[in-house]
Formats: sequence, C-alpha cells, structure tokens
Amino acid sequence: MKIVSITWARNEVDILESFVRHNASIVDRMVIVLHRTKDNSSTILEMLREEGMAIDIRTEEHPLHHQTEVLTALMHDLAQNDAPDWILPLDADEFLISPENADPREKLEKLDRTTPHLLCWRTYVPTERDSPTEPDPVRRIIFRKSCEEPPFSKVLIPGTLAADDNVCLAPGNHSILRHTPEGKIPVSAMPASHLALAHFPVRSESQLRRKILQGWPSVRDLPTRQPREAYHWKQLFPRCSDPAPIGREELQKITMQYSANRDTPVDLTVDPLIRRYARIRYIQQTVPVPVGNATTSPHTRVHQLSASETRDADQYQRFILFCHPRCGSSNLCRILSQHEDIHCASEIFNVGNVNMQRYLAATLGMKPTCLENHETMLQDFFFRCHAHEKKSVIGLKILDYQVPEYLQKGWLLQPEHKVILLSRQNMLAAALSIQIAWRTGIYNIRPNEELVLRRPFRVRKEDIEHWMRSQREWLQELRSLLLEHGKPFFECTYEQLGKSTIAELCQFLGCSPLEEYENYFSKITQPHHYEYIENLSEILDAFSSEEYVSIPVTPHTKTLSSL
Repeated sequence: MKIVSITWARNEVDILESFVRHNASIVDRMVIVLHRTKDNSSTILEMLREEGMAIDIRTEEHPLHHQTEVLTALMHDLAQNDAPDWILPLDADEFLISPENADPREKLEKLDRTTPHLLCWRTYVPTERDSPTEPDPVRRIIFRKSCEEPPFSKVLIPGTLAADDNVCLAPGNHSILRHTPEGKIPVSAMPASHLALAHFPVRSESQLRRKILQGWPSVRDLPTRQPREAYHWKQLFPRCSDPAPIGREELQKITMQYSANRDTPVDLTVDPLIRRYARIRYIQQTVPVPVGNATTSPHTRVHQLSASETRDADQYQRFILFCHPRCGSSNLCRILSQHEDIHCASEIFNVGNVNMQRYLAATLGMKPTCLENHETMLQDFFFRCHAHEKKSVIGLKILDYQVPEYLQKGWLLQPEHKVILLSRQNMLAAALSIQIAWRTGIYNIRPNEELVLRRPFRVRKEDIEHWMRSQREWLQELRSLLLEHGKPFFECTYEQLGKSTIAELCQFLGCSPLEEYENYFSKITQPHHYEYIENLSEILDAFSSEEYVSIPVTPHTKTLSSL
C-alpha cells in the first residue's frame, strides 16, 4: 500500500517539525507546498529531509490563497504518475491517528480503496494548565474537545479517483467534488470510524495572530471564494488586529468556538496525543507579528537542540515499572521514592486497592470511575502526580495482569516513557510467595503474630508450573517488543538489587545516585514465610533445577553505555 500526503502550509514553523515527524512515519511520501513563507519552514523541512524523510518541498508565491486549485492539480499529477493507493490532504496542524491507539497504517490497509473516506477532527485546546516551557505544541496541549459540535472532517481519496480529471478538492479539503453539467456535486464518502485527525488550530497568541492576519486577506480577495469559506478567519480578524493582549482564557474560548457556527457548550477531556516521534530537534524563537500590519512576517531563528536543552525542555520524565507479583517491586518503589527527584506509585489500575483509591481521590482528585479508561487515566495520572509531588521524575508500577495487553504495548512504544523491567531470578520462590498470599491473605513478608497460626495448605505442582511459565512468556514478550523497536530500557532482577544497581537505575532515570536510603529487601527471604505449605519438600524436589530458579536477563539492557 502506498500513501502520499499533500499539504499547503504558510508560516507554520511552530508545529511543522512535529507535523512531519508524526505523519511521515505513516505515509510513504509527503508533498508540502509552502505558500509565501517568510519564516524558516523551508529550512526545517530541508533538515528533516536530510535525516532521510521522504519530503517533496514545493513553493507557491501567488499573493492569493489558491490552495484548492494548487492541491487539486497536485493530486491529479501524483495520482496519474505515481499511482498511490491513497492521497491524503493534510493541513500542517493535523495529525493522523487511530482513536483506538492502534497503528493508523494498519487501519488504512483495511479501508475500501474504491471510495473516499472521511476523517473526523479531534480539536485540541490550549489551556492555562499547559506548560509554558514546552516548545512542542503537540506535547504542550493535552486537552481536547470531548465532542466536535458541529462535527468537521477531512477527506481521504483513493488513488484511482484522485487520477480522474473530472474531480476536484473542495475548499479546506473537507470533501471531493465531481464536475457535472449541473455543477460540482460531492462524491459520496464513507466515515473512517477507526481513524481521525488530531487538530491543533490554535497554539499560542502569536501563532493565532499570524495565522489570521496573514491568512484572511489572502482568502478574502479570491474571486472564487464561497460565501462561508474561511468564515472563522473573517470572524477573528478584528480581534487579532486589536493590539490588546489575548490571554490564555480568551485563547481557550477562541479555540472552543473555532470553526463552530454556534456557541454550544462542550467539555474538555485529557487526551495527550500519542506521538510517533520522540522529541523535536529544532527550537523556534519567533518574533511576534506586529499587530495592524498583515503583510509583515516574523523572523525566526532555528538551531538544533543540544542534549542539555532537550532535558531542560522536558516538563518531567516518566517511567513505567513492569513487573510480576512477588518480585520485590513494591520495595523498589519505596526506595526510589526516597530520592528527592523521584516519585514512584503502585498499582493505580488495581480497582481493589482501597488505599490507592483513597490516594487518588484525596490527593489527585481522580475518581475511581476513571479507571474504566486506562489510557486517559495514565496520562492524567502523570500530569496530576507531577503537579502534586513537585518531583521531576514520575513513575508507575504496573503488574502484568492489571492492564490489557494492547495497552502495555501502546505504552512501551511511547517515547516519553522510560521502561524498567523487574523480575525475580528465583521464580519458584515468587510462585510460592504468591500462592501463600492468595491462600492466606498475608501479603506482608513478615506476618503478624496473630496470623502465624493460620492453617497450612497444599499447593498443586500444576499451578506452580503454569504460573512460572506464564510469567516467563510475558517477560520475554516485553523484552522482544522493546528490542524490536530499539527503545532503551533497564532490566534487572530482585537478586541484583543493591547499592550499585540502584545507582545505575537512578542514572538511567536522569537523576543523581541515592547516597543513603532505607533498604527493604532483606525481609523477602524469611524462611517462616513458607511454613504454611505442607508439601514444600515435594515442590522443592519437583522444581529444583536451574530452569525453575533462574530467569535470563538481557545483558546489555542494564548497561548505560548502550542507551
């Protein structure tokens, strides 16, 4: 399958790199027409092309906004000469996504290639909670409209239809039209329910003023302009011409009403875009557009981010600790949380964890009902926890059974999440420990005196073998996924945890080593913990081989030189 995107852009330097990095990982080729750009858009595109991205850069210097005519001609040319399966018109503030957090390309593969499809907008809204130090607007703006009212969509065009000279794009790429003796009529299109466009139309005051003051005059004077074409630009032109500052609250209100012809109340929801890139590499420092002079363009300096600047640009670091039961993960969380820069929480997805529910409700203001939406809750948890704890590294422990497999994979692929894998080398000890916990309700390693008199029980060899096998398979799958995508991760076992490993782990998270900390690990091997098992000798005899008491660890993942 071959997908080609076509884009008309003008002075979108603040989001252009993010736009290309995300969408270039989905489509096979991006053709971008720069319309009278006076910022450094072309420089950034050249840098991205030098990185190996399939970008075709073209220019258009006509003073009027002939986007529809230029992109229609480009669509015909590409469809007739390159024979793509799909032509995807994209604005520079649009990001192709799957609402299910699946691979958009996989969803494209399943579409009927004989009919156009409609991609609905998901409009993101700047708020007062956005980090002012984050240069990437896609990372900075994490709230979107809970519903689009009225709904808008963009068209995805089959290559065979795009090659037809009798069709053309509608203004704004909202549909495809066919020329008939009666005039232009829309071509019937199907909704692509498994795909959408994340839309970032308003990102800052300077960007909004630049967009409206430069955009509306170039559309207003078009002889072919339809009555409602770019009506939202027309509505905003007087306000953007007014030198009075546009505050964050007003900016949010403008975005909520963007392209809406009625003031319908709509809620906001936290839904950070799952980007298909790690970080932008080029910072833009833009001089604001002088108000009242629509023809004046900003001058922009571009430089590549150094490693220290990249770290400074991050609001906070995130990590996820993947582990299996009874491997010492709770103790590791306690140790890491003793660091002045690290906070590590446990089991927020465990709906039976009453203490965690109280913590979420009292401390972070999160209701247990939001557990139903794992993806949203994860992002909201990191955001709220960072705001509450005031620490620069926020972590979350996830046990293998607490979230669906597809979410585990989705989180592993997010570049902003560092990953730690913790297991117990003596898997037999972990299996016996979990059996005791399940049978007696004793989860503390050193049981209280009143619980020691609980009745002993027998364990089945089949249960032990099944548990160890499933945990091995789960850990190996996580390893394979991480190695496949080349993402740095830190793996160790409980038996390896000591001062040197904790120091390496802190370094992996970008923190200084812990000089002194309380060590909890000595409690996990207390022999009386196993006195509840009547047939302990039988189990030890059956599973005493090296195969059952050790688990392989990928050697290079714990070595910082490989990161």
